[in-house]
Amino acid sequence: MNPFEYTSALQYKVKSLAQQIAEFKSGERYRKLEEEYKSIIRKLEKNIRELKQELAQARKEIRSVRNQWMEANDDLCYYSQSV
Repeated sequence: MNPFEYTSALQYKVKSLAQQIAEFKSGERYRKLEEEYKSIIRKLEKNIRELKQELAQARKEIRSVRNQWMEANDDLCYYSQSV
């Protein structure tokens, strides 16, 4: 890299960093970060709600299947004793 390219690259970097500093000083960058954070939190909370609903449904199905199995088992025991 020749000195001109190196100097140009450094100038672009300084300009970019100066803009970032200005955004932080004005509070704009903080607002953007907070909005991004809240968006991520909302998505995660929605995912948690969906997973909780799925878990509740799975537990409901387990209870139903267990009850059906117990009824079938009781029927088998009844029929085996009556024969």
